[in-house]
Amino acid sequence: AYPVIKRLVGESFFQGMARAYWAAHPPAGRTLTLYGEGFADFIEAFEPARSLVYLADVARIERAWLEAHHASDAMPLKLADVKGLSPGDLAGMAPGLHPSVRTLASDLPAFSIWRTNREDPTVRKISLEAGGEMTLLHRPQMEVRYRRLSPADALFLARIGAGQSFEAASSAVADSFPGVEPAPLFIALLKEGVFKGTKP
Repeated sequence: AYPVIKRLVGESFFQGMARAYWAAHPPAGRTLTLYGEGFADFIEAFEPARSLVYLADVARIERAWLEAHHASDAMPLKLADVKGLSPGDLAGMAPGLHPSVRTLASDLPAFSIWRTNREDPTVRKISLEAGGEMTLLHRPQMEVRYRRLSPADALFLARIGAGQSFEAASSAVADSFPGVEPAPLFIALLKEGVFKGTKP
């Protein structure tokens, strides 16, 4: 469940940390598929890892990937589903987010660290001074997708996740980010499949 953490700290360190977590939080269920929910918080308080200030947030991304992978299947809202709607009907829709959607914010470049350790044969050097990042993970079909979120994207998704309409979410983006056009942002997110579909 945590291959990037293992790559970052090495086999021996990871095994010791995992054993310590297992001892403190033994599994309570019959399956280990989603075991380790509190591993990131454990890492944050784990003294030998204290100097690795990014490690807990990277672990949170790994956990979010696992949850997105095992989330309930559902059809995402598609462009074809809204093509025939009037502007008013479309603006008033409040579909909520696809059940696989996970968003995370970090004060550190946790997404960049996670992605290069997950994807690149030779890990890129990521400066912690690069600043914070927001992450989106979701599984609209069979494969988990992920990318870095802009603050405007994150705000739009947060408003939709809170049950607001497309119109309300767009207004929030326009008010908070005057230079951002909400319509292209909405279309891009719709094409990614992050909204809950109207059909089972």
